[in-house]
Amino acid sequence: MTTVQQEKKRIEQLLSRDNKTDKQLEAVYNEGVDMLRAIINEIFTKYAIDGVLIPANLSHKVTRSDMMLLKRQFDKLPDVLELPEEERRDYYTAVSQTSQRGLITAVVGMALIGVTHKAKDILQSNNQTAAKEEADYLTKNNEFTKTQHKRLNRKTKQVAQPDYKLPSQNDIYVSWPERLWLDHDRLLNRIDDNINIMLKKGMTPADIADVMFPGNAESMRQDNIPKAMRDASISAKRIARTEAASREDELDEQFFKAKKIKYFGWVTEKGACKKCISISLAGPYRVGDPDSPRIPSSSHPNCRCRRIPIDGNDEKSQDLSEKDVALLQKYTGSYAYKINDNLRKGTLSDEDEEFIHSFDSVLNKMPKYKSTKPLNRDYFFSKDALVDFAKEFNRSDTFIDNAYLSTSKGDYGRGEQQLRFVIQKYYNGVDISKYGVEGEEEVLFPRHTVFHIVGKTIKDGLPIVYLEEHYGS
Repeated sequence: MTTVQQEKKRIEQLLSRDNKTDKQLEAVYNEGVDMLRAIINEIFTKYAIDGVLIPANLSHKVTRSDMMLLKRQFDKLPDVLELPEEERRDYYTAVSQTSQRGLITAVVGMALIGVTHKAKDILQSNNQTAAKEEADYLTKNNEFTKTQHKRLNRKTKQVAQPDYKLPSQNDIYVSWPERLWLDHDRLLNRIDDNINIMLKKGMTPADIADVMFPGNAESMRQDNIPKAMRDASISAKRIARTEAASREDELDEQFFKAKKIKYFGWVTEKGACKKCISISLAGPYRVGDPDSPRIPSSSHPNCRCRRIPIDGNDEKSQDLSEKDVALLQKYTGSYAYKINDNLRKGTLSDEDEEFIHSFDSVLNKMPKYKSTKPLNRDYFFSKDALVDFAKEFNRSDTFIDNAYLSTSKGDYGRGEQQLRFVIQKYYNGVDISKYGVEGEEEVLFPRHTVFHIVGKTIKDGLPIVYLEEHYGS
């Protein structure tokens, strides 16, 4: 079974792969911008009169010479096309016969088929990579029987297919290739509209350079072709990340059921949205329950959170149940900030009271952390908040926190903290590092733990307070 630290690290790996895919897609759509610029310039050169292109210039019948514009883009298409590509190719060919203006639309559309085809290949390759790497990740971190491994491999091949319908998705289902081609149609309409706007006022070389293809396209209020291509690129990147996450989550579901895991938790990515944080706080969830959340159908597109198995088997030596482990993972996820803030303010909800009662029991079950090395607690304050804290702190020679007190075996603050507590002696801390964020090395003290202040100093501008836990607190 994987830990929260492992899943957090896995999220970082997935985001790194997502970024590589993003760059591949950006390159395709950026090449598309250059290609469209060349096409528009060629059209202008061919049909403009006295340096201006207006609708009247495009009112003639399409000639063999005109059709060479379309043929050049047609010849660039792949030899083997899928049905959506064939349908659009044939449609654009028919549109090209209607008028020279229709020919321009057809030429742009034919060129965009090539762009969308490349994007589709990247997305399909990304889905296959996502499925394979997730299967490898599960195999590396868990033991499978030959039968379970065979079923996992079969499922991996299934979910990698572009027409695979994920069970977690609702009845209104549009496959990712269909969505990509609908984006293609929207993109062509936007570009066509850009061309019409320029024709309406009389297109000039300056219009092409400054309005249709401006250097600062993103900052322009008026729509333009680079902006339209950028939006199509963003949509493709969203599809890539969402579809990869869907397939990874589907393989995780297969793993949960194969190993008869009853519950799972929700591990959030860095900077997670409120929706995902709420899902994480409300866990754990029962595997296979229709009401249990899935990624991304229960969260949102682009979601990179993870579901983590909760199993009490490896905790039996500590008498921890699956529910106990789930509470630890809930605390180390995002709930710690909420519950500790409410404890310090004295504003506890019924949910908070229930959690505290259960969590105190979990901490009491766990062995106490024993070491001769001091523990660190770092504080991150604004200047005014530090002054207020110091005033309150200096009123007594003891320190008692109404909340759970988190400390680290290492240097968690890494020079960014404004105050450090160094706890030199302790008796009731519990090591929960295996459930938390990798690198934090967290040792947690119960509520109302009493510490004696035994010294204060300033080192390299950092105030340091030395404490010892009161024995019997």
